[in-house]
Amino acid sequence: MAGGETQLFRIALVAGQYLRVVVEQQGIDVAVALIAPGQKRLLEVDSPNGNYGPEPVSAVAEETGKYSIEVRLPDKKAAAGLFEIRVEALREPTTADKSRVNAERAFTEVSRLLSQPKTRQEALEKLEALLPVFRSLDDRVMEISTLTRLGIAYNSLGQPQQALGYYNQAFTISKALGESRNEARLLNNIGGAYDILGEPQ
Repeated sequence: MAGGETQLFRIALVAGQYLRVVVEQQGIDVAVALIAPGQKRLLEVDSPNGNYGPEPVSAVAEETGKYSIEVRLPDKKAAAGLFEIRVEALREPTTADKSRVNAERAFTEVSRLLSQPKTRQEALEKLEALLPVFRSLDDRVMEISTLTRLGIAYNSLGQPQQALGYYNQAFTISKALGESRNEARLLNNIGGAYDILGEPQ
């Protein structure tokens, strides 16, 4: 896929069915959306994980019909790269599935809230509330994404010391999982926070 391109994948769902799709980025930073019959956009995800790592989409179908998963490379100047898309679950939803759907939607909503100064505090509270949910689901990927987004948010608010706490937690988990690219990205964030604190060493 090249910069500015969009690809659509269609799947038939029955009302009440749980779907989980993961798009694995392999050198490109994509945004992934789930579109219902009638072209209603249900959600869009773009995690703070750069050009590598997963973009998960989870939903419980509200109606029977053909749904689309849209994979888009928003940066028109981005170099061409690869991605892999896979269906991880297609079943009757469990209690945990419903919890995951709600948590991932809340995580997506946070991006909009963080972009507006008046709602940044609300966004931070939402992210804090999401941490125990993703931990209860044993979703280490979304736990890392939530910790990273908290770190970025606090750093942008001029609170690098607070940001370091979240970055370090995310780094510890990434290291345990052997996610070297994530480790590198977090080390860069950690270095930036120390630089703001006047501790370049």
